[in-house]
Amino acid sequence: LDVGTELTDIPVCQSKVGYTVSWQEIDWTELKEDTNVYAVEIPNEYTITLKNDTQVSTKKIKFDAIVSLPIPDHDEYQFVKWVIEGTDTEIADGSRYTIADDVTLIPVWNSDNWTGIH
Repeated sequence: LDVGTELTDIPVCQSKVGYTVSWQEIDWTELKEDTNVYAVEIPNEYTITLKNDTQVSTKKIKFDAIVSLPIPDHDEYQFVKWVIEGTDTEIADGSRYTIADDVTLIPVWNSDNWTGIH
């Protein structure tokens, strides 16, 4: 924006999946020279719900953050992985969270003769 030009229309920031995007804070009334204004991308926060037999816990995670998931115990089965409930989509410990939504994870178990959800 040139000095002396009246600001009438601020363009809308381009959206980005998983982020809230807005213009950096600036006092538009104090501009005395050409100024670059940058978009600020703030990662959205989502909830991961962990369902393990009768236990349910939740944790908050920001979009694109590294996922830290517990390894559940079971007397009869060995833990294999966490999947999104109702799907085969795995969310692995140490991966980046790139789902722009809340999810519920359930464990997949393995025994000598069986692999599946308990």
